[in-house]
Amino acid sequence: MCNESGRTMKELTIRGAHFAAWAAALLLVLPGALRAQQQDPTSSSSSSSQESSSTSTQQPDDQTPMLQPPSTSALDTGQSLQNTGRTSPLKFGHLSLLSFSALYDYDSNYTFSPTDPQAADALALQGLVFYTIGGNRTRLDIQWRPFVLVSQTNSKADFAGQTTDLHTYRYLSARWLLNFDDRFEYAPDNGLLANPSFNPDFTTGLFNREPFLANGESNLINGSTLSLSYQMNQRNTLTFHGNFQYVNQWDNGNNPNPPPAIYDYLYSFGTGVSWTHKLTETREIGASYTYDRQYLADFSSRSQYHSAFFTYSDRIRPTLLLRVAFGPSLQMNQGAQGIGAGNTVTYEGSVEVMKSFRRSNLAFSYGRGHDFQGVITQADHDRYDLSYSWNMGRNWEFSTGAGYIEQGSSQVPVLRGRTLWVNSSYHVNRQWSVFATYMNSAANGGPQPYGTRNLIMAGIRWSWQGERETN
Repeated sequence: MCNESGRTMKELTIRGAHFAAWAAALLLVLPGALRAQQQDPTSSSSSSSQESSSTSTQQPDDQTPMLQPPSTSALDTGQSLQNTGRTSPLKFGHLSLLSFSALYDYDSNYTFSPTDPQAADALALQGLVFYTIGGNRTRLDIQWRPFVLVSQTNSKADFAGQTTDLHTYRYLSARWLLNFDDRFEYAPDNGLLANPSFNPDFTTGLFNREPFLANGESNLINGSTLSLSYQMNQRNTLTFHGNFQYVNQWDNGNNPNPPPAIYDYLYSFGTGVSWTHKLTETREIGASYTYDRQYLADFSSRSQYHSAFFTYSDRIRPTLLLRVAFGPSLQMNQGAQGIGAGNTVTYEGSVEVMKSFRRSNLAFSYGRGHDFQGVITQADHDRYDLSYSWNMGRNWEFSTGAGYIEQGSSQVPVLRGRTLWVNSSYHVNRQWSVFATYMNSAANGGPQPYGTRNLIMAGIRWSWQGERETN
């Protein structure tokens, strides 16, 4: 009873903090967003003439933002939603439905048991609802992605998951930009494994990664990032940031052979500063420092991370992008009862490559860090991701990808996990498509024997942000 009461109190606490963060973001952005929405379009010509006359007597820095507005990435595809929500035909005011899927799902091992796999099939519904308000200087984007499976063969396989994301930014002046993002995810029994863990956006050059080290437990994850950027001049930018993450994992009792218990809770607080210098229009260098403090297992285990990074980004060709970030990291651990205590100097960083061809795209990513990847530990992980997509003519599209991770731990040997997926889609028209997907997830490590899980899905999808060129 004490454990249940403590867990309830902690969940109420994090929900209260989550609500407070969203309320603060709304108070920050809504006044400016509402003013932007209430402007009369018919007065645009007169206001433009007034702005042009005033610009002639003022410096351009006082009128036009020097920093590019941050982009919101779709929760399902990782693609930019910069203008999508304003054009969807399924729109009510500022609220839009961007995608909807109905599918059949077969799960070969829904409990992720390594010794007693149990299969189940289900019908699933998945969608993406998008709310946007504001203009070019102030904007608020909210996404909600429900994911529900209803099974008639085995009630234990029934689960529902959801992801919610709030993103807002505001230009304080032409040189100062304030940006805030908060993402909440609930995934019972790894229910969201049906979603690809790696989604590159070749339009913006951004990578969207999700944790995929499976453990057969339920996850409650909330992460927030607040950044303040200052454009020093045309070539130099300074950014200050702070971040918070909460992770809660628990066993629902469905897994007859659960993985080794490491930690149930993670609280992470961090801050840092970064500088970037543009060498040319397509090449830039930079440096950054971050400080993170983590609390695990009812605050009985604590860790501190001091990390310095040197960054390099180069658009070598219009179709080839390279980004590198590496540097030393000092990790100071204080484990419960002395387990895992001590200081370690290691390295952290990432390498990202994007290559576009005439009808296909290829992306690769390597990352080493201490952020959450599916199992809570006090050690770094090494993660590799690969994605390839091929547009086969006017109607057919094929994509495949793989991920592999090695997660260190101070209590058990290295944990390893992988994920593989293959997807084929036939586009009936620009919005409607039918698809079939195969996914495989596997994990092992420590006393946990090898376990694997296969998902086979087929269904129909409507997507507005996924409009397809027919050339």
